[in-house]
Amino acid sequence: MANPDDIHPNAPAGGGGPGNFQGAAPLGMSPNNDKWMQPAPLGLVKGSKNPAPKPDELKRLGEIRMLVEANNQSKLSTSMIICQIYKESAFDKNAGVGKHAALGLMQIQRPAAMQVYKYRLQKKTGKMPSDKDTQKAFAEARAFYDAGDILDEATNIRIGTEYMQYWLDSTATERDAYVKYRGDGGKEPYYERISECARLLDAAPNDVTILRKLHGK
Repeated sequence: MANPDDIHPNAPAGGGGPGNFQGAAPLGMSPNNDKWMQPAPLGLVKGSKNPAPKPDELKRLGEIRMLVEANNQSKLSTSMIICQIYKESAFDKNAGVGKHAALGLMQIQRPAAMQVYKYRLQKKTGKMPSDKDTQKAFAEARAFYDAGDILDEATNIRIGTEYMQYWLDSTATERDAYVKYRGDGGKEPYYERISECARLLDAAPNDVTILRKLHGK
């Protein structure tokens, strides 16, 4: 009987999980407003719905930025990955623990890690791995994932961005890669939210309110 975790070489392999933020309005939109958001200043006036970032929020953003710069294995920009991480986990390295099968900063599922291990082997050898080598790679990925190593922040970003690069190399457009990562068939404007967030974050790198609006905060 086939192992339920085994995946077809070309099958989507569960990337970003369901997360904890379902039903959020598109980036910069509210249910009653269809206009893209504008970058918010760091010092907002009293009574604003988007309070100024707290020092710990800015510190965490800086930590994530350094982690991404050191571990990004994709061709995507640092801002794109930062926004993707916030969308998936709100920078919580333990996101998903005890709730569902998508873990860590980039909400990696075990089949995604398996696909990354196989893809590494394919890039190393320059050819599609044999069934035997594929099963060995899958076994190593399962052991790695089940040991909890996926929760290490740097490791999670490396695996997540390698998985993104796998889809970038396998699909026609950047948006298609994000649809595959999300695994929802494009039902949510996932790519649109992240790319708009990245555009705004490039213009205001320390504005945490830009990230908050990924979840309507």
